[in-house]
Amino acid sequence: LELTWCVSPRPNTMGAVASLVFDWVHDVAAVTFHKARWTLLQAAILFCVLVLLLMVSIFLYGSFYYSYIPTVSFSTPCPWVLCAR
Repeated sequence: LELTWCVSPRPNTMGAVASLVFDWVHDVAAVTFHKARWTLLQAAILFCVLVLLLMVSIFLYGSFYYSYIPTVSFSTPCPWVLCAR
């Protein structure tokens, strides 16, 4: 038993045309969905990297500010003439 397939370059039935169209739509949808998933993954990775960079920069700013800015150890009273302005 041997099966032979004959594919004509120009299908003559409406079912064959519809089948080709549906296959094309399926392929286009699959490629579009794959590209959308890949783009979403790239956007999520970029967002995570930016959030991590922001957190590190806030931490470093706070550490250096706490280390290098002196605390107020004394206060002097303000003369009445200067405080009135």
